[in-house]
Amino acid sequence: MSRIRISNKNKIEANMINVGDNNINIYNSSEFDEIKLQSLIEMISENIKDIELKEQEKKTIDILLQNISDELKKEKKDNQLIKKSINTVKNILEGITGSLIASGIVYELGKLFK
Repeated sequence: MSRIRISNKNKIEANMINVGDNNINIYNSSEFDEIKLQSLIEMISENIKDIELKEQEKKTIDILLQNISDELKKEKKDNQLIKKSINTVKNILEGITGSLIASGIVYELGKLFK
């Protein structure tokens, strides 16, 4: 007997139980805290003007933040798109040296998918 359960409320989890004579549990979890992510998006949007970025980098970050916000509103979220967008924002901000704001944001973004 095999049972597969997939639930998607910001968490994807799949289990297979009793395959043959062995029990196998497979976990593939991709989760994030939506409230924390939305809070970070707001914080980044409010502080982006104080970070020394090229204008194109600011525009890119604004677009990525809007994409993440739009994705969070969907019933079926594309967690990979969200994660990729977060990583791109993080990569742009990692290139900034001497900015405590950027360093703090990078740190918080890094904690989201641990």
